[in-house]
Amino acid sequence: MKSFTKFITEANYMRFLKKNKNLTDDQRNDINDFFSKESPQAGSAFEWQDRKVRKMDFSDFESYMRKTPAGSRKLLKKIKIPGSKGEDYWPMRIKNKLFIANIPLNRSTATYMNSCKYGNLLVNYCVGWNDDSQYWNKHVVKEQKVPVYVIDGRKKWVVMIKEGNRKYEVWDKMNNEDVSIGNPEPIPGFSIKKELIGSKQSKLYDEIRLDFYSDKDTEDDHGDDEEEPDFSDAQDDYDKFLDEMDKAQEEREDNEKELDKEMEEIRQKTLIEYGKKRDKWEPRYNELDEAITDIYEFLESDEETFEYKGVHYTKDSISRTYKELNKEFDIVSEKYETLDSEYDEIDNMEVWDMYSNSDEYEWEGEVYNEDTRNEFIDNYAYPELQWYSDYMEYAETYLNMDLDDGDDKSKLSQAIWEYIYEPGRNETAQDKMESIGITRP
Repeated sequence: MKSFTKFITEANYMRFLKKNKNLTDDQRNDINDFFSKESPQAGSAFEWQDRKVRKMDFSDFESYMRKTPAGSRKLLKKIKIPGSKGEDYWPMRIKNKLFIANIPLNRSTATYMNSCKYGNLLVNYCVGWNDDSQYWNKHVVKEQKVPVYVIDGRKKWVVMIKEGNRKYEVWDKMNNEDVSIGNPEPIPGFSIKKELIGSKQSKLYDEIRLDFYSDKDTEDDHGDDEEEPDFSDAQDDYDKFLDEMDKAQEEREDNEKELDKEMEEIRQKTLIEYGKKRDKWEPRYNELDEAITDIYEFLESDEETFEYKGVHYTKDSISRTYKELNKEFDIVSEKYETLDSEYDEIDNMEVWDMYSNSDEYEWEGEVYNEDTRNEFIDNYAYPELQWYSDYMEYAETYLNMDLDDGDDKSKLSQAIWEYIYEPGRNETAQDKMESIGITRP
């Protein structure tokens, strides 16, 4: 009989992939070709017998493939940029085939390159912010920095080539700091000086500045020149508002902790019960899986007989048994894998995900829906927004908001709440405030 290693080598990985119901035939073929032909070393290291392989979707396999050099190259080839070369973007010629680098020639292309549509990686570089052009105008048009988006299939960087084309900045994905300070080569496996700095590149950068980054290309959707009102008189109201918001925040957090503690106890009890149900099916599931595997290997081998439960079979005589075992395995595997999947889902579930799944599982206790949860948590003293009189006046006078209108009032209330109540926790809070023209006094 063939060794298991030899069997796997000859059969590739389709035997495992066929058990995965989340993949199409084309996806199975792509995955099998990659791990057996394009990156056999990664294929041999992959844990194919892990039961989680049966639940993975194509994006899960792509994430694993992206971690290999062959997978990174394959995925980089698929990356497309809308628009035209020379009008919307310019691809850099680089020697390192594990990376690609492109220059956006306008802000809309930079916005696209920020998004997960470009390389399946989301970043927050300010030059590519969709609703605010001031940073594109400042850094690209006025300061004449050329943004070069560099991708390796797993991470994304923006290298800002400064005027003169010999110095540069490299910003982290959250746009918080220049990571090239103290480390001129901060991109692992990629040399900025060799790939992006030089006489040929310098000429290209200057041409791009002249044709695409001149004053005529300044965008004006931000309204930088609009005069801001004086909010100095609002400081007292602002301090009162913050004090009340601190009290409201503490009360709300106490409510949330109390409810989350109760839900976590229910989750743990439910997990135990689902584990018991799954474990009842596991012995038969494993027994059938092993038997079918052994018989399959026998049918594919040159052996003439096979012993199963003390009986010697030929290939013809065992075919009926093989069909019956497969039929039973389909029934058992469906029940076992359903319970196993539900167990994993509950095990990996965060407490806040329970509310949206209140009717999906047999919970060992009452799990509230999201509306009931919010009603419980939001049962606290909310400060009156009229304390923000100067902000209200600004909204009405400068933004033409009708604060008697429910939508406008709700919009303003939500923006103030998120900006003050959730700083640091909500990355878009400041953007939302600024998007309707409000800044802190």
